[in-house]
Amino acid sequence: MLLKFKPISKEVVWGAGEFFNNNFDYELKPKIGELWILGSNNKLKGDLKLTLAEFAEKNPDILYGRGEKPKRFPVLIKYISTLKWLSVQVHPDDKFARAFENEPWGKTEMWYFLSEADNSQIICGLSREASREEIYNLINSNSLSSILNYITVKKDEWVLIRSGVVHSIGPNISLLEIQMNSDLTYRMYDWDRVGLDGKPRELHIDKALKVIDYSENLKLTKGFREVNLEFPTFTVETIRIPDYGKIELDTEKRGFHIILSVESDLTVNSEFLRKYECVLITASEGKYKLEGPKDSYIFLIRQREG
Repeated sequence: MLLKFKPISKEVVWGAGEFFNNNFDYELKPKIGELWILGSNNKLKGDLKLTLAEFAEKNPDILYGRGEKPKRFPVLIKYISTLKWLSVQVHPDDKFARAFENEPWGKTEMWYFLSEADNSQIICGLSREASREEIYNLINSNSLSSILNYITVKKDEWVLIRSGVVHSIGPNISLLEIQMNSDLTYRMYDWDRVGLDGKPRELHIDKALKVIDYSENLKLTKGFREVNLEFPTFTVETIRIPDYGKIELDTEKRGFHIILSVESDLTVNSEFLRKYECVLITASEGKYKLEGPKDSYIFLIRQREG
């Protein structure tokens, strides 16, 4: 089966709705900063009228085939567009999430940059070694920025944000985020601003200090256009459409695939897929065909076997 989903929009204090209004076929509020296009709570298009979570519960063998049948669908895909800095934050790893949050896993994510302005920047990790006590003191003295690793980013570059790595997205950036399906985020600093409700947004400093992986914060995994990454429960790669414009793939009944293009429209079997849309191919589908412009790159997300 090929499944498409209705997006879910998220209004946030740092959001810039213009990217979504320019690239999707409906109007959104000006403060929209995230558009979730595939995740547990997204509803299927068409007659089924189920969320992905409900479909997975009713049809685990169709969705996952011979693959592991997780308690929650493991992938969340969203677009992010910013007008201001996001909070400086960190995500927990699987061990912490299970022990203290009753969650099946923590959160590692990948950002693929779709647009940028002059000198667009993100924060990814620390610029030097620092102890938990030093970071705590820097937060309290409003000096955390002094040890953050600022990186200038360009269109079609990507970066991996591992659990335990301090990070943030700067203004005037639009990106694709592919992440483990978790919403565990611990804010360390939020630029002394208030939320949409007019109240200061909650910080989670104690938890953040516990989950920071101090060695990982000095590493950087990034690239340009071509992606080949392994997450605990799925893989993300880019595949180039060959000169004749067609390619055949196969789930082999081992797990789901997800196809997404940020470069051009595609056809997956007989299903038309607009640029920025995605389609979930259930494990039961087996072989399927892609057609698109030659030399264009598509994202292929595969379920990993348990």
